[in-house]
Amino acid sequence: MFNERQALINAKNNPWQVKYELDSYNYYFQQEMEESGKEPFQLDKHIHGVYPVLGEKFEYFKKTSQMLFKIYEKVIAERHRALCAGEDDFGFSEFQQRLAKVKPNSGKLIRHMRLDAIYSPSHGTLQILENNPENPGGIWDNDFAVSCMQRNMSKIYSDLFAPNGDFSKINADKQKERCLNSIVSAYETQFGKKPKTIAVGIFPEDYEDFIAYTQANYFRKNGYNAIVCDPCKLRYVDGKVYFEDTQVDVVFRGCLMSEIEDHSHELEDFAAAYENQDLCVVPPLCDALGNSKALLAEIPTKYAKLLNASEKKLLREVFPQTTLITEENYDEIMSDLMNTVIKCSEGYGGFGVIVGRESFDKELPTLEEIKATPWVAQKYYPHETIKCPYYHSDGSVTIETVNIVLGNLVIMGEYSGTLVRGSLTNVINTHQGAEILTSFDQGYIIK
Repeated sequence: MFNERQALINAKNNPWQVKYELDSYNYYFQQEMEESGKEPFQLDKHIHGVYPVLGEKFEYFKKTSQMLFKIYEKVIAERHRALCAGEDDFGFSEFQQRLAKVKPNSGKLIRHMRLDAIYSPSHGTLQILENNPENPGGIWDNDFAVSCMQRNMSKIYSDLFAPNGDFSKINADKQKERCLNSIVSAYETQFGKKPKTIAVGIFPEDYEDFIAYTQANYFRKNGYNAIVCDPCKLRYVDGKVYFEDTQVDVVFRGCLMSEIEDHSHELEDFAAAYENQDLCVVPPLCDALGNSKALLAEIPTKYAKLLNASEKKLLREVFPQTTLITEENYDEIMSDLMNTVIKCSEGYGGFGVIVGRESFDKELPTLEEIKATPWVAQKYYPHETIKCPYYHSDGSVTIETVNIVLGNLVIMGEYSGTLVRGSLTNVINTHQGAEILTSFDQGYIIK
């Protein structure tokens, strides 16, 4: 049986091994970057830890995530109906509405979803913090973490991951495979044949464009012509879409609806091709209807009529108490922040998230901001913590208590794995300095 405590003792007694394994992340990341043709850069990683998602907890994550996906499918379908009927614009601009109204012939309003969550030990349940239907990056993050662990044959945790030292039984591309299958099936459903060229669509100012290049490289390895392109440079001619001289079959979208809005004056060809069903886009643009953090307050109330009894029960268990901040409750909420988290409903990357007990140096949203953009207040739940080796710049290793946020990934309704981020602070997001930890479950074992 794996002895976690002994592994941590080994890590502290052998700092060179921790450094080797952290350096391996850089090494294998550089290899992947070199293969993709992108200029390499160093990862800043100090936490070396694994979070085994095994046994009952794995099954719990799987069951819960798949049930929640079905709930979000219902809600997005209803919001899509309301948008098309002119009953609500959900704060979208005219250009965003135009794209979100398209019901793609690929047949799905939502294909990929990440449920950011904490597992609360004191309650023994998940608490869902938000939903990210437009964010496919975690599919790569988690597979890359597992891949690094597999390739450096992690000695500290080897008994856990590779019984008898057989690392060959680990499928480090599990989530990437499912993502590619989703892209291919979407195109096949829409056009009745397999795609030849997959374009990863990302705007040039996106500083995370390295993910797009590693995605394209993976598609190439699987026999597809793959390119990275700026959606603004797509041309729509005689019912076909081109990037430079290459005909594009499907766009794997690496950009948010808000970013698309910023470029709306340059995207007429992209929009027209999508609107006319001559371009397959994955994930579809209508999945932005499920991207609001306010849904955690609205699904159990405004959309309760869509849910059956078991779905309502699940929401009572896993949705934290979430309230839309209004002019009427503003003073009450802002004067009692100790057990509250404040966040903008349309926020991204952890920016502007205010954990009440740490808000003494934070600027709270004003009443004018609340009126202009929806904000929510959530009940604070303590994060799950694990003990991890932490490598210091002086070469020493300490064992630190690391706060954990889970990202349960669902592709086409099927639970695909759990992305785990770890941080020494309470705002746990990679944009805020959190690190990707290796999250491993039975799905990575080749049968």
